[in-house]
This record gives sequence, structure tokens and C-alpha cells, in this order.
Amino acid sequence: MKRYAYTVALIVPILTVLAGTRLGPTPVLSKTGRQTQEPVSLSLDVARRGHTATALADGRVIVIGGQNQAGPVSEAEVIDPAKETVTVVATLRVARFNHTATLLSDGSVFIVGGSDSKGPLKSTEIFDRQTNHFRSGPRLNLARAGHSATRLNDGKLLIAGGRADGSAEVFDENTGGFTQIKSKMNGPRSSHGAVLLKSGNVLIAGGIGPDGQALDTAELFKLHAETFYPISTWMYSARVHPDMHVLPDGKVQIIGGDGKGTMEMYDPAGKYFRGSAELAPAASSLPASRLLQAQTRAAFIDRDNDNDKQRAEQPEETATIQKAQVASDSSLFRKDYASAEVPQLNLAVIAGGVDGKDQIVRSVTLVRSVPAFVTTDKVDYPPEGAPVISGGGWQSIERPLRTITTVDRFALVEPGASGHEMRMLQVSELKRAMGFKSNYVMNHGSRREKIKILGNGVCPPVMQAIIDHVQG
Repeated sequence: MKRYAYTVALIVPILTVLAGTRLGPTPVLSKTGRQTQEPVSLSLDVARRGHTATALADGRVIVIGGQNQAGPVSEAEVIDPAKETVTVVATLRVARFNHTATLLSDGSVFIVGGSDSKGPLKSTEIFDRQTNHFRSGPRLNLARAGHSATRLNDGKLLIAGGRADGSAEVFDENTGGFTQIKSKMNGPRSSHGAVLLKSGNVLIAGGIGPDGQALDTAELFKLHAETFYPISTWMYSARVHPDMHVLPDGKVQIIGGDGKGTMEMYDPAGKYFRGSAELAPAASSLPASRLLQAQTRAAFIDRDNDNDKQRAEQPEETATIQKAQVASDSSLFRKDYASAEVPQLNLAVIAGGVDGKDQIVRSVTLVRSVPAFVTTDKVDYPPEGAPVISGGGWQSIERPLRTITTVDRFALVEPGASGHEMRMLQVSELKRAMGFKSNYVMNHGSRREKIKILGNGVCPPVMQAIIDHVQG
């Protein structure tokens, strides 16, 4: 029992860093009514990068602006995940990229700033989802691009950065105007991440400084004082456009943006960064179609930069699986994409970006996951420390699994003298889990195909019980 407790103490804090708030993918329901474990792929009408993706109140997602080889993009497209359709619905009054797009209380989308072919913009636009048209909005006090827009607890929008002077302003939806904030950011930045903390403060992290270099610094905007305060500790990595998620206990995941596939945690209680994890090496042996279905997908959707040494060290079976999946997964490797969560459907929409050949793409991927989470009370523990673990949405280990999935989902973690080792369950083990007799032979197909067959199968003991009852 002591050994088991040690395993939990060591592994769960790692899961807290890697898993975030959602793990354990569920099938995506396709428009044919069939459930599939694979992400659904769609296509935009216009390839783009530097765009936004905003979830509308009705579960659709609108993709706005961006740029491609032809210049700034004016077309706005709506993705309907339920119908698996993509439609061009409107045209911006001013084509732009590196802007923000925020859902307002009346269901409209507020597009702020960005750049056109001449430079940063003061203009804003409002998309009316009832008429599918853009109209001009109030002007910013200062032109900005690559800024952040964060909804505050009082309903206002904090528009921060995107300028070399480190300025910020607040948009009041009630008055329809912008107010310049007297306080300036401690470090001027653009292309940073920003997220509202449970305290009501805003965490601003990473980005690009006036010298064009990526930043590893962060700061807090405190609403009651309307002032920016520096965070004394630096992040483990400099990050541009990091993906930031507030966990149920208030800690923040800061994912990717460093070109290395890493992430770390921010603890608001101590105001420090901890729990750095290198995700890319762990991801190198897994197909992107599986990684995308976890909450850590933002760190894994990137271009495949594995070097020859890493490939040579892979097990033969892993290399074989990867070669068989290159075609199906190649469209998932990208950077500079836009994503939006659709809570009512428990899925995310990932649109556009740049692929491994530096081509701006039109591809759209729909990914679904279940709202399960696990977290610990601290990020770091002393050697004899016992973590306090909490979470929700999970199935008890004492209950039988509801299904064996059609792709690898289950792994075994074994403690050893030199640490913990994890491996995926093998076909023979999955057969036993399904209730097949030990002498049942699967002669045909690769490992992946056999797992798919098992996932689509019916447990023999269950079917036998049904037959016995019918005949009984």
C-alpha cells in the first residue's frame, strides 16, 4: 500500500501539469450519425494565419481575418461543428490580422485593432450574427496589433500591449468607448498570453518585446488599482502566443509558444512559476490524432521537428505505427493556428495555420474531450510530502471500464527502483479485458488494426449472457 501511495504522489502532480482540466476523449459524432474516435477534418474557404476563432452562443465558431500570400484576409467564415459545415458569411470593412475578437453580451463579436497592409489599426468592427454583417465600432485611443483582450469581472475588456510604449486601455460595453489606463505595462509586449485569474486579476505572460525577442517575463494587472505589477520570478521558457488555461483550483497552465513543446504552471498563491514539463519528447512516439484529443493539444499541434537521433531511438513497433499514420496525421501538424472551445458540445475547433512545409493552410479540425480534471494543492512537494488530490468527472478505478476504445487509450504505470515506467496495454491484454478466451487468435492486421477491431467488438461474455437470456 505504501508503494501504491508513492506512485500516486509522484504521478498525479505530473498529470496535473500535463492533463489540465480535460482528459479522456469521447467519440465525435459525425453528421452521418456514426461515432468516431478520430478528429473530424473540414476546410476553410480561405487559407490564413494571424486570424481569430471565436465561439458564438449557438455553438458555431466564426473565423475572422488573418493573412496569407495575397495579403490581409477580409473574409469571415462560420464553422458549424454540429453540421460539419464551413460557410463564408461576411467581409470585414478593413482586412486585418493580429487583431482580437471577443464575444459581447448581446452575442455580437467585437474585433479590435490589428494590422492591415499599412500597419497597426485604431479601428474596430462589430459582427452582428443576426444579419451576418460587420459594422464600424468605436476607435481605439492608440493603434495596436498583437495585443490581448481579456474580459474582466466587471464586464469590461482589458486591451493590453500591442505597442512599444506598453500602454493599455479598457473598453466599456455599456458606454461603448475606450478609456486609456494611466498605468503602463512593466514590459512592453505583443503576441503575449493573458488570462483572468479567479482573484479578478489578469495574468499576462510572454510575448515579443520591442527588440523583437521572445519574453520569459510576466506581470499582473490588478483591477481594483488599474495598475500593472511585475512578477518577480521568470518563466522557465520565453514564449510567444502561449496557450493559457485556468485550472479549477486557480493555478494556470502555460502551454507552448517556445518552439520546444514545453509547458509550466503559475501558482497565484505564491506568485511563482513551477512544474516545467517537456511535452514534445513524450509526444514524439504518439500520433497527433490522439494527442489532439487531450487538453494538452495546444502544445502538441506543432510542426514535426523530431531529429534523426530521436527517430533512431524509437522502438521498431512505434516507428512502424508512425509510418502508417503519416498521411492521416500530417494535416494536424501546424503552428500559428486559431482555436476556440465550444463548451456546450465539449469540443474544440482548430483552424488554419502554417504546416511543416511553411504553407498557409485551410484545414479545420474538430476535437472532443470530456470535462474531467485532476489537480493537487501544490505544484512542488518535498520528498516526504503528501499531496492533496482533487478532481471531478472521472470514473472510479473500482468500476469496470465502459468500453475498450478503437485506438490506444490505456496505459500501465509501473514503479521501479530507478523511477516509474509507462507502457501502453498490449493486444493480448486488451483481449483479456474484453473477455476473449486465451486461445482466441487474431491472425490478420497490424497492432493498430487489431486494437480497432477490439474497440468495435462486443465482449463475448456479455453477448453470451444476452443469448442465454433470449434462449432461456
